[in-house]
Amino acid sequence: MTRGSFRFTYWAVIVQIFLSVILMLLNVGILPGREWEPVAFFLAAALFLVNLIFLGRLLRVRRNDTHFWNEEEARREEWDRRGRQL
Repeated sequence: MTRGSFRFTYWAVIVQIFLSVILMLLNVGILPGREWEPVAFFLAAALFLVNLIFLGRLLRVRRNDTHFWNEEEARREEWDRRGRQL
């Protein structure tokens, strides 16, 4: 996983967590005139848990792949430096 794909996936998961929390709150019956919908609530809760697990995995990937990302950036900088010398 590259650093750019990590950032994209990280922010996508954060947005999904936020939206699943909103869905859970809406399905609890916070809005007037709406009843508690147990199926929708538990689906949103399941989505929330899956996204939290995936966020934990992403943070583990970040910790384990940081040295690869740094090596890749060093190679890119070396190629840029060589290209400017030509």
